[in-house]
Amino acid sequence: MRTPWWLAVAILAIAAPASAQNEPLRVLARDLSELRAEVGRLHELGYLT
Repeated sequence: MRTPWWLAVAILAIAAPASAQNEPLRVLARDLSELRAEVGRLHELGYLT
């Protein structure tokens, strides 16, 4: 299975060294992680196939 591009971005953002420059990437990674979790819940509930 190929890694989705957004998951790769999230992993890179989390792995990036902490600095003010990387704050937007950390926010993006957090948001994408939350979105992925929500999509997983919707799939488990049967809303997504």
